[in-house]
Amino acid sequence: MKRFLVFLLISLVLANSSGCMTIYNPATGREEFYLISTQEEIRLGRQVARQTEQRYRLITNSHPNHRLLSIARRIVNVCDRKDVPYRFSILDIRGQINAFAAPGGIIYVTDDLMNLANDDELAAVLAHEVGHVAARHSVKKLQMSMGIAIIESLIFQEKKMDKDLKRAKQITNTMVNLVTAGYSREDEFLADRLGVKYAFKAGFDPRGMVTFLTKLQKKSKNRDPGVAIFFHSHPPYKQRIEAVKNEIIRLKAGEKR
Repeated sequence: MKRFLVFLLISLVLANSSGCMTIYNPATGREEFYLISTQEEIRLGRQVARQTEQRYRLITNSHPNHRLLSIARRIVNVCDRKDVPYRFSILDIRGQINAFAAPGGIIYVTDDLMNLANDDELAAVLAHEVGHVAARHSVKKLQMSMGIAIIESLIFQEKKMDKDLKRAKQITNTMVNLVTAGYSREDEFLADRLGVKYAFKAGFDPRGMVTFLTKLQKKSKNRDPGVAIFFHSHPPYKQRIEAVKNEIIRLKAGEKR
């Protein structure tokens, strides 16, 4: 039934809108259908960022931000998608090891995650989140979860703010919750593969993904609430670690050819 409704929605949009598009996505290796253009995605991301930064304080200390941005630039330079203005920020959420990507290339990590990860591990986390952006996972999730009328309301929200502030805020809250709730297992495995690839191409040790996941696995076994809050929706650590190890072997084998 869900697939039928999605098909019906797409059919109706195709019949009534000239803004839809099918493009080849190099991150996924597939032709994909989008209701939301890149510029619209960027505007949606700004709405998520505005709401997120009203909820949580940004860490503005120069040292951690310099470390974050110096690693992030190297990842962005080798990723499969460069048509969005990537922005990386640190959120002050004590007790949470967290990271997420909003539409349009806006990526957040928490202060606790920064403190836990060494440079190779941080590169792996950032590369994983950039992988979500490159594969357009947030856009696909929004398309699947929200009707086209709501998406249009979000896109033109800034024009309607004075007239319908309460509705605009409700819609934005819904979008923030969708983005931060995590992705499907298939999406997470793909983001891991892309993360390994981008970290490797950027000159970092891709085993940083393995060591970081191992740290999270250990914390999860100890029932650390900061890990459980965010990573409950991800695939099991054992499966992710094995998949990442296999991807590293594949990449290194390809390099030797």
